[in-house]
Amino acid sequence: MCPTGWLVGNNLLGVLDEEFDLLDTGWWHVDGCSGYCPDCFQRPWCEFGIQSRWQEDEKLGKMFLTESVRRYVPASPQSLAILRIYQEKEDREFAEFKAKNDGKLKLDLLPPFDEFDGDLPF
Repeated sequence: MCPTGWLVGNNLLGVLDEEFDLLDTGWWHVDGCSGYCPDCFQRPWCEFGIQSRWQEDEKLGKMFLTESVRRYVPASPQSLAILRIYQEKEDREFAEFKAKNDGKLKLDLLPPFDEFDGDLPF
């Protein structure tokens, strides 16, 4: 079995062996993504995961990876510098988008998570 297959299987065994809340952090999507990369075993192979910077990354000084992934994918200190570059690019692009579209688009279509009742406004 390839390492990715083993990681998926190992993660599923860990998840199925205990009770869990699907909405513990973030939102779940069809692919199982909660939107919280530091807890995700898919992070090294996920475009968003390898391009987003989190507080855990800053605290560790490199990309934070779960224990099950660290055994197979080492994160180097250079990974934090790369994450910062991606984050700066995203922040710059969003600022440009917001400046160009401010007042034209409603960017907060959904209420905060703790106030969401399941009804979408569109």
